[in-house]
Amino acid sequence: MEAAKRPALSLGGIEIHVKMRAEETDGALSALEVVVDPGWLALPHRHAWEDEVCRVLDGEVGLRVDDEELRAGAGAYAFLPRGMAHAYWNPGPAPARLQLLSVPGGVERFYQELAGSPLGPLGAASAARRHGLVLVPEWIPDMVARFGLRVAGG
Repeated sequence: MEAAKRPALSLGGIEIHVKMRAEETDGALSALEVVVDPGWLALPHRHAWEDEVCRVLDGEVGLRVDDEELRAGAGAYAFLPRGMAHAYWNPGPAPARLQLLSVPGGVERFYQELAGSPLGPLGAASAARRHGLVLVPEWIPDMVARFGLRVAGG
């Protein structure tokens, strides 16, 4: 199916558009476009199987990578190697748009499962493990309190 015809995956305040699936690249990579509404946090996690490159296309995002936090505007890139815990959120007043490239591909399967049903925290953690991700829930209370965020997908 062409990327333009795929329905977006909704995780609450985060919408994921799968541009290239692993099956379309012989497993080499996945390409996602992510729209983050103001005040939403993606579930903090680390990848066991993929390296990820994040590019901010529009707006501003907050990024936490291990113990470092920063704000990134349009044009900024971040390299997120496998095993490194990370999270992103939208601190701004308007939607932010990101491009995520994962090598090798396949991480889109996790987001498809997460968007497909209300899993709750335990179900999300179980789905993450099946797809080579480990959630980092201990970050959530502090980030929610400091930034006034809502958590997408969990």
